[in-house]
Amino acid sequence: MQQDLKILIEECFHTRNPKFSSDQPLVLAVNISWRAVGYYIYQRDEEDPKKIHYVKFNSLLIDPRQQRYSQPKRELYGLRQALEQEIYLFRGCRNFIVETDVKYLMGMLNNPGKMPNVTINRWVDYIHTNFFFEIVHKKGKTFGPDGLSRRKWYPEDPPPEEFTDGTDNGAGDIVLRKDNPQEPDPLELDEFYKEIDSRKGFLQEILSNNGLLSLERQFNNDSNHPRKISCAEVFTETTEDRSEDSLETDKEDYDDNR
Repeated sequence: MQQDLKILIEECFHTRNPKFSSDQPLVLAVNISWRAVGYYIYQRDEEDPKKIHYVKFNSLLIDPRQQRYSQPKRELYGLRQALEQEIYLFRGCRNFIVETDVKYLMGMLNNPGKMPNVTINRWVDYIHTNFFFEIVHKKGKTFGPDGLSRRKWYPEDPPPEEFTDGTDNGAGDIVLRKDNPQEPDPLELDEFYKEIDSRKGFLQEILSNNGLLSLERQFNNDSNHPRKISCAEVFTETTEDRSEDSLETDKEDYDDNR
């Protein structure tokens, strides 16, 4: 009896710390429902890939506000929460795989900056800038984390973690506290807007006063055209402002110079 118990203990799966030096990737299997974010982390054995070493199991309850998210937004939120919860394991890990349902995630993660609101764009940006992984598609009720994502709240459970990145609540302006109240207030944006990027493109340069004068002098010195015109005419006069006779004259001059 004791010998059988020892064998069972030896053969049962156990948790261990991940081996980042291993050729086997670290895997985050995650599923998101309207109740919770369920996930576990595992790594296959280096010598026997069929053997799995589990690192951690977890289930994060979702508060009522996040429960009302649309399914695509809730799936992205769940992935972000799982990654943030285990950031000490996954940040900077290059041999990393995420197993999850990719119905919506791939489209959102592969199109940063194109989401319909700032909150989702910032979630995508957070994932891209902190984690490097490949996604493996997993779907169905037989997917392990599915059960972890559907558990109910029990009296001894801690309350759901509130989302605190600020974007979900429409964060306001940053509050300024001056060390010395007598110091002047910082400049308003309108006071230095043009100084943020002092580089000018071609049109911006020639439309400035000095640029127009310089270009006009160069044109009048180099041009053999019988009718000298100013740079201001080039950029301010349209064909609608000119008479038909003027347009006809220009056409004749053009034909003569060809």
